[in-house]
Amino acid sequence: MEVCNVKGIRDKRNFIHGFYDEGCRLVCLDDDLESIGRFVATGQPLREVKSLEEEVIEPGFRACEQHGARLWGLYAPANPFYMQDGVYVGLCPIIGTWYGVINRRHTCPTTLDDLNDYEQTIQFYLADGAVCRLDNIGVKTRYFVKRGGGMAESRKNPIALLEAVQYLNDIYPDLGQRIVKKGRPDFRFKNLGPRRR
Repeated sequence: MEVCNVKGIRDKRNFIHGFYDEGCRLVCLDDDLESIGRFVATGQPLREVKSLEEEVIEPGFRACEQHGARLWGLYAPANPFYMQDGVYVGLCPIIGTWYGVINRRHTCPTTLDDLNDYEQTIQFYLADGAVCRLDNIGVKTRYFVKRGGGMAESRKNPIALLEAVQYLNDIYPDLGQRIVKKGRPDFRFKNLGPRRR
């Protein structure tokens, strides 16, 4: 069922969050998602996820319930050298390629075209005191492919990406900082645990 025909990922995500009821559990994924794998051991290839519901979705929402959070996501990039078993709770990037949310209607709309998933992460962290990331489930994407990847537009318009990074740096200096990564501007979150509410 198509309920939205607005252009741009930011406006689509804002529409979805405004359309569904407060407290509704949503799982949102982008079309540049390539695969989802489960951590086995450091350096070993990820195992294919057999049941998205049992291995990914239920643990994500359970982590939110246990920690008073409303936003959860997966580890990116899917690199078994950095992944580990468990759930990270605090401030960490929840990428827009795949995330689950206990919906907040109209209370956390994003304003940025680039890095709107980072902006959403910050909004939920400030509102709830934490976001949750499943560090044992990795997502592989086609972010930077020339056509259809989520970051393809950023390559066409590097000024918009730079402005988004600068905005996050200026508005949220206590939560992260502007960096250059592989020749591109980026915003790196500070390693912050849960906040007291």
